[in-house]
Amino acid sequence: MSARRSDAPSSAWRRRERLATITVQADIAKGVQAATVVGELDPPLQELRASLPPGYRIEVGGTVGESA
Repeated sequence: MSARRSDAPSSAWRRRERLATITVQADIAKGVQAATVVGELDPPLQELRASLPPGYRIEVGGTVGESA
């Protein structure tokens, strides 16, 4: 059994390069650049990355990930 908001997209579980992957997506406010949002999220993501068990990782994708 699973629960999701009625406006949430279908399951985000996928396989990418044969690895189980959860994709998190969001719309950003008009006039805000994706790189700005990623920069603001980087400190808490670094803390979360440090607490992940071996074999788990967090990656940034999309236009920001492609330009890195």
